[in-house]
Amino acid sequence: MTEQLSKDSTPEPDSGGSAATPPASRYGRRALILGAAAVGAGAAVSLAGRAAPADASPSYVVLGGANTETSTTTFTNSQTGAIAGNTSANGGHSGVHGNDTSTGGGYGVAGNSTNGNGVNGTTTGNSMSGVIGIDGSPDGAYGVQGTTRVGTGVYGTASSGGYGVYGESSIYTAVYGDSAYGTGVAGNSEEGTAVSATSKKGVALAVEGIAAFSNSGVATVKKNSQTVTVKLAGVTTSSIVLATIQKPSSGIAVEGAAPASGSFTISLTAKAPANISVGWFVIG
Repeated sequence: MTEQLSKDSTPEPDSGGSAATPPASRYGRRALILGAAAVGAGAAVSLAGRAAPADASPSYVVLGGANTETSTTTFTNSQTGAIAGNTSANGGHSGVHGNDTSTGGGYGVAGNSTNGNGVNGTTTGNSMSGVIGIDGSPDGAYGVQGTTRVGTGVYGTASSGGYGVYGESSIYTAVYGDSAYGTGVAGNSEEGTAVSATSKKGVALAVEGIAAFSNSGVATVKKNSQTVTVKLAGVTTSSIVLATIQKPSSGIAVEGAAPASGSFTISLTAKAPANISVGWFVIG
C-alpha cells in the first residue's frame, strides 16, 4: 500500500506569533521514520515537510543533504526490513554506506543478528566479492578478521570447482595460520586433496619443526623372520615405500619394500637374529 504524507497545513508560530513554515526540503523525524517503515514494506513514499509535535523541540532531517545529530536515530519494523538502500547510479556507488571517523575506533558498518547472519553480502558480478575487506593502514592491519569462541573464525565453502578459502600475495604469505596450542592451518578432504602446495621456482612446502605423517610408522621383523607385511589403506602397487632399520644390526639390511594393494612388505637381507624395528614412510 502506498502511503502519501501531505504537507502540514498548520505551521508552528514563531516568537512573534506569526506563522513560520519549515523549508520545503526539510522533513520531521516522524516523517522520516514513517518513510523508512514504508520503504521496508516495499511501498513508494513521498515525504513532505512536517512540523514537529507540540510537545517536542523542532528537529528535521534533510534528505539529500548533510545532517548532524548528537543522539542515535532508531528505525524499528516488525514486519519487514527497517531500512532499504538502493542506487542505480554509475560510478561505483553504494546502496548503504557507513563511515566512522572517531579516534576511538568504531565501525563503519555494524551488523548484529539473534538467529541469522550479522552481515550478509551477495553479488552476481563476475570476479566480484560478496563481502570485501581492505586494509589501508600504514603499519598493517586486517582486511577481513573473524573471531569465535567455540566455532570457526573464518569459514569458506565452494561448489562447482571453486575455492572455499583462497589467499593471494605478491610478496608475503597468502594464507597464514597461527595457534598457541591447536592447529594453525588444517585441511580435510573426503576424496580430493586436503592441502595442495605448488611452486614454479620456489619451495612448494617448507616445514620448520617436527612433521607428522599418518602414512609413516615403525614395523617389527620378528626374530628368525626375514619379512614383515604392513597393512595400510590407500597403498597401491605404484606407491613408493621408504624403509630403514632403526638400530644397526651386524650383517642385516633392508633388501626391499614391495607395495601392494592396501599393504606393503619389507624384506631383510637375512633372518633377524632378534626383533628388528624398521621405520617406513609411504609416498603416493
